[in-house]
Amino acid sequence: MIKGVRCPVTGEKVSTEDCLRCSVEFPFRCPWDTVTLASMLHNRNVKGLSVTEVMTDQIRRSLLTHLVDYYIEPQHGYYSARGRTIHDGQEIAAAKFLTDEIEVETEKRLSINVGGFDLSGKFDIYYVRRGLLLDYKSTSRIPEEPRPNHIQQLNAYVYILRKNGYTVNEAGLVYMTFSKEEMMPVEIWPPDETEALLEELIPFYVEYLHKHKVPPRSACVDAQSAWVCRFCPFQRFCKEHPTEFVLPERWLSDEWREIWANVFDTATINAKLS
Repeated sequence: MIKGVRCPVTGEKVSTEDCLRCSVEFPFRCPWDTVTLASMLHNRNVKGLSVTEVMTDQIRRSLLTHLVDYYIEPQHGYYSARGRTIHDGQEIAAAKFLTDEIEVETEKRLSINVGGFDLSGKFDIYYVRRGLLLDYKSTSRIPEEPRPNHIQQLNAYVYILRKNGYTVNEAGLVYMTFSKEEMMPVEIWPPDETEALLEELIPFYVEYLHKHKVPPRSACVDAQSAWVCRFCPFQRFCKEHPTEFVLPERWLSDEWREIWANVFDTATINAKLS
C-alpha cells in the first residue's frame, strides 16, 4: 500500500497528506503538480481480486503492492498516473462528445465468482448496440501485434461481461502513445478456455498473497515487460531478493493485516486451494 512519496526536493519520506498539502502551499517548489501527485499516490480500493492483478506480467509488483507499505518516487509513479489520466479522459470525452445514438458504457466495474473467489474487472468502453468491447493501453511504442497478457486480460473482461448479461460480439485493444494510437482486433476465446485460465491463475495468486511470499524475479520480467521495471518502486527489493521470497511478518502492510489476512483465512484458503 502506498504510504507516501520520497520528496523530489528534500529526499525525505513524506506521507500522502503532507505531500499534497505541500504541493498546494508551495506550487512552484515541487516539479510535480498536485493533481498528478494525487493520481500517483492513489491506492486501489477494490474488494477482492481484480483482473489486472491476477493476469499481469508483473506479478511480483502486483503482490508487493498489497504485502508491504511503501513510498514511491514520483518518476516511478508517473507512468501509471499518465495511464489513469488517459482512461479518465476517454470517459469524459465519451460522455461529452458522443451522441445518444452511439450508446456506450465506460469505466464500469463488474464482478463474478471463480472457484470460490470474487474477481472483478473494470472495462474501458463498451459499445452497446454493436456489442464491441475496447481496452485502452498507454505505451511507449505500439507493438506489432497485441501483447499476450493484454489478450488474456481482454478475454477475462469479455468473460465477466457475458456472465453479467452483456452481449459481446467483438473485442479489441487500443494502443496509445503520445503521438498516435492503433486499434487491434482480438479473437474472443471460448468461455471454457477463459474459465480454465482463471481457475489456474487465481489460486496461484491467492496462495502467494496468503503466504505473504513472492515468486522469483524471473516470473515478473520477460522480453516485453522488462522496461516496466524502470518505473517500479520495488527495484531495490528485487535486486536484494531475486529468488522466491517469504516476507517476514514485520514487513507486512496494514492493508494485508486488516484486509487480506481476514478475508482469506487459513481454513478457507486451504479448502479452496486443495
